[in-house]
Amino acid sequence: MRRAFTALACLVLTACPAGPAEPPPDVPAAGTDSGPSSLLVAAPEALLWSKAGGAGRSVATVHQGVTASIKETSGSWALISTQSPFEVTGWVRRSDLGCRVVEDTHLLPEPGGSAGGPLARAACMLRILEISDDWLHVESAPEPFTHYEKGPSYKDPVIVHTEFAGFIARGWIPSGECSTDVKAFYPRAPKDGELGIISTASPVLRQPGGISNQIPGKALPFTRWVTTTVDGTWVKGRTDGQVVVHGWVPITSVAALPNTNPLNKLAEKKLRDFEVIASTGIKNGKGQTITTLPGGQEVDKIDEGALGCKIKTMPPVIVEGWIPCTSLRNLSVLPEAAIEYGIIDGGTWPPDRGPQPNPLSLD
Repeated sequence: MRRAFTALACLVLTACPAGPAEPPPDVPAAGTDSGPSSLLVAAPEALLWSKAGGAGRSVATVHQGVTASIKETSGSWALISTQSPFEVTGWVRRSDLGCRVVEDTHLLPEPGGSAGGPLARAACMLRILEISDDWLHVESAPEPFTHYEKGPSYKDPVIVHTEFAGFIARGWIPSGECSTDVKAFYPRAPKDGELGIISTASPVLRQPGGISNQIPGKALPFTRWVTTTVDGTWVKGRTDGQVVVHGWVPITSVAALPNTNPLNKLAEKKLRDFEVIASTGIKNGKGQTITTLPGGQEVDKIDEGALGCKIKTMPPVIVEGWIPCTSLRNLSVLPEAAIEYGIIDGGTWPPDRGPQPNPLSLD
């Protein structure tokens, strides 16, 4: 497994170690049991292009965490195909690809170095920068931080804010500690100190004052921070997220934690637009097929014209193009909307889904 992952990393990276003259290992085909043939999109949002180097046209936008099969490489670019929710193929920067840590692992200053660097928690998303034998040089990727804003009335919509935060650090880990089969990281309530956030991009220092005390790396805005000690204008504590470092930051850099309770998401009414009735090809403005959308894929309808209906798919894989209007089912018409979104009695909560009488009177 480790050798197979190393072979795959060498396929994707430019800085593979020199070794004895021997044929390069084949990358196993998808679906075989001889090793992994895929990596994860590690960038918050990665653009897929029709040609290497960002040339040609933009094919799709792929969000962090999507599994992608590696088809080909060219310089600092890789040709990938997404595995779900549907397949779309395009060129992406190699630095946008990576994996997740299998278990808590320190990012070491060099291969085989002593522990004590930033701690990458299990499921931490990492970009793969370089490989040396059975070691990977990695950089922690920004992680999504979602918080909610709700008005005083139950009729007010919930505004969802998603930032990309976290402590960005580099280091080395054994290649066997990185995998594409690990579930996404989920933050948990800390058992020590007071939880807040880093309000502005800030270094973390080993001791108060003096940039020479900076721990390599930086905390992005909205990085979770646990304060354990306050000493004048400085606070001691640690980052809390995918990457943990202990140190000091200015007290002005720490703010209260926004509302991150996911139960508030229940109050949000997101009106769906359309769905694709059956498997349908989506084309660009030149009539070239981008990919095939599966039946049931939810989309936003943007326009309608001679080419059909222009639509846009939802995250995590976003493509925009044209399909026949007859391939779309409108989800916003009554009585569907009345049952789905509660457009009855002045906006009360909708009943459970399933066969029900029409709640609207036709008289």
